[in-house]
Amino acid sequence: MTYTLIQLAPGSYDLVLDGAIVGAVVRGGTRIAPVWIAELLSEGQPTQRPDPFTELEHEFASFQELRRCLGNPPVRPAEGFGQPE
Repeated sequence: MTYTLIQLAPGSYDLVLDGAIVGAVVRGGTRIAPVWIAELLSEGQPTQRPDPFTELEHEFASFQELRRCLGNPPVRPAEGFGQPE
């Protein structure tokens, strides 16, 4: 399974798995204590969730920590994503 993060706006990303949008990543918290949240779009059964998701939502202290957990996926701009070439 290969994830990609598609940046929609500062602090907001689509979470793409093998070409399909499966979730969202957003920056939350405060300026002093920011958090990054990765959330799946579909509830599904726990056994049907893609790795590494054991819950529908996971919180991380940094964007780098979030990326490490997802296998260091590439980050791409939204422009042109999913458009025929």
